[in-house]
Amino acid sequence: MYRNSRKAWLAGFQLATHANGERTIDRVLGVYEQLNREFPRRDPRFRIEHCTVLTPELVARMRTVGAIPIPFAGYVNFHGDILHFYADERTARMFAYRSFIDAGLRPPSSSDYTASPIAPGKLAGLAVLAQDPLAVPAESWQGIKVERTMLGGKWVYEA
Repeated sequence: MYRNSRKAWLAGFQLATHANGERTIDRVLGVYEQLNREFPRRDPRFRIEHCTVLTPELVARMRTVGAIPIPFAGYVNFHGDILHFYADERTARMFAYRSFIDAGLRPPSSSDYTASPIAPGKLAGLAVLAQDPLAVPAESWQGIKVERTMLGGKWVYEA
């Protein structure tokens, strides 16, 4: 993994690696840490796709190396019937959005197409907010104004 990651890193690519469990995330972070020591970049923007089962130590290392966790939060919705295979202790450490945010990381989400049932022809629904909810206290979220809204792939509201 290090050899291939090094080639891509030296060619100028941003690295994104799929890693689910603690041991795999640990190994990926080890590669990222080594590359960052040997060939530092000001803003490496390493990505860990899925980034599912975590420990506080792994979250701290992500922050230190500047890794971006990309959890597949839809997993619970689409595959919740198999979570028992992870056991209670590990399930409690899955999709640690609160831990990421508390550590100063800004985790986006991912649909993980095609591991989830995302069908062609579906149209986007989204809202553009006037403020970043992560940059203001949670108690003020209700006061954030909506600037634009898209439903069915069409803009239906603009402030």
